[in-house]
Amino acid sequence: MKLEGGTYWVRGWVILMVVAICWSCQKEGVQPEANGPSVRDLSREEQELVRSVNDFAFDLVRQVTRQSPSQNTFLSPLSVNLAMSLMLNGSVGSTQSQLYQSLDFDVLSPLEVNKAYSELIPLLQELDPQVNFSLANAVWYDQKMTISTFYQDILLAYYNAHAIDLNFRSKRSATVIQKWIETQMPYKLAEPITAPSPRTTLYMTNAVQFNGKWAVPFREEYTRPAEFFLPNGNSITTDMMYTDQAAYRYYQTDQASYIDVPYGNGQYSMTLVMPKTEDSLHHLASNLNAEKLDLVLDAADTLEQGLYLPKFAINYQSSLKNTLSQLGMGVAFQDSANFSLFFSEAKPRPHLDNLLHQASIEISETGVKAASLTSSFPVKSTSPSVRVNRSFLFFIREQHSGVILFAGVLTNPVI
Repeated sequence: MKLEGGTYWVRGWVILMVVAICWSCQKEGVQPEANGPSVRDLSREEQELVRSVNDFAFDLVRQVTRQSPSQNTFLSPLSVNLAMSLMLNGSVGSTQSQLYQSLDFDVLSPLEVNKAYSELIPLLQELDPQVNFSLANAVWYDQKMTISTFYQDILLAYYNAHAIDLNFRSKRSATVIQKWIETQMPYKLAEPITAPSPRTTLYMTNAVQFNGKWAVPFREEYTRPAEFFLPNGNSITTDMMYTDQAAYRYYQTDQASYIDVPYGNGQYSMTLVMPKTEDSLHHLASNLNAEKLDLVLDAADTLEQGLYLPKFAINYQSSLKNTLSQLGMGVAFQDSANFSLFFSEAKPRPHLDNLLHQASIEISETGVKAASLTSSFPVKSTSPSVRVNRSFLFFIREQHSGVILFAGVLTNPVI
């Protein structure tokens, strides 16, 4: 590309691939009081990081639901935030400032962000033996370039990530990256990753997996077809799970019902927010935030009664380029972006070409499709029960830190 003054500039590209998957297996439930976690106080830096991630979670949900109001959505705000923190370490000047403001890291220095992640992630991974929470990070760079020692040291010291050279001009580059992800995480992607452009100089992968067992399992023989109400007021029939022994937190307001269902020893949970009326789902998504959610759950009562929850699966894949640009990160996707700390060479200066996010979740009693086996086993119960039978927001959270690992919107459980 020829620029003013007759000089030549080779455009640098960065593609960042964020992959998250969450499988909820309900075999062999574990009571919350068993295997109690060994927790410690969070540092100031960790508390600020959690606040940032949670605020970021609601920003993501609001933007994505505005863009695709009828689509099921599932994201890992922790994964996206961590990936953008890796980008942050390679940025300077106004690019770094805008990323900091968008990620709400105003009170943390770059070193403090890195330190907080390096301490918080291992803590989260050790809290519950019945929950497998795994992360894997890698930075792939053009083999013609030289990754800077500064950036490589940051990756290893704080994120346990490796910088790997790759020939992006090869048709096999996407296969190499995909095989690495599958080696790190014992699952297969719902869709193949997008092949990097031959002009790519930097490609980031951040993979997240969460595998948790319900504290009290749903009884497979109780699953049966039931009515579920969509945001447009119409209804469909879907498989509805049931447990008659659940202990979960519940709170009801004029706008919504809040149901917090524990995994494993109770350190992790799925929080469902179901609006009172079908057509208020997106209004609720637009107005809920992390502070409101914490206040509601602090005031919630623990119920020990029946719970109906739909079986569903979401395979979500989307470019977050427009979403993050609307959240103030647009500079990262422009030619003027300054990520000059990535490489030892002064040129090219890469910018972020795209951010691809892929996340999957499956909610069931045992992970086995049971409709044909269970339709003849209706639940007969005279005890009071909570029924989640209309579109809802949901979050997978860790109780001690309060961090939101995953966030989603279920508009239709059968699509």
